[in-house]
Amino acid sequence: MSIGVKAPATLIIDLRQPVTCHHEDVYSTKRLRFLSRAIHKLAFESIALGLYVLGNQGSVDLFSSEFDQVRRWVRYGEPQAAARPWLWWFPTQEQLVQGWRVEPLQRWQGSGYAQLRVFGHWFVADLSSAPADVIGVLVGMDRVPGVVCLSDEISLMIATSAIGSAP
Repeated sequence: MSIGVKAPATLIIDLRQPVTCHHEDVYSTKRLRFLSRAIHKLAFESIALGLYVLGNQGSVDLFSSEFDQVRRWVRYGEPQAAARPWLWWFPTQEQLVQGWRVEPLQRWQGSGYAQLRVFGHWFVADLSSAPADVIGVLVGMDRVPGVVCLSDEISLMIATSAIGSAP
């Protein structure tokens, strides 16, 4: 599988096995913001599921003001200046594992972020930083090949180090 990006908002996916496929899709700003809100809601609700239903998320207060920024983005699309960035990791086809998996809330440089796998794709969303700080947090994290950062634009992240397991 290979991933490509054409500025500012075209995503290209090429599959080579078991089938050959070339898919190219242009995302409007409205569509990118819709996806951003959906991924952040899914990430936040997944942490809540693990915390309140499965009991495996540790001690996280999801009602804390720390998460006010992401709640405002998910519920109301505020602030309306730009989409809240998030990462989409396309694993190699050999690593493409179907199913749903949610990691506990992770902390990095004071920010809380969620990682979840949905139908083989990993999504990473910062749930606690202010909108202006999110991209800095995401860019600073270790990356693997095939990671795309989405906000009002789509950009391919360059791998800085190998990570032994999925993000």
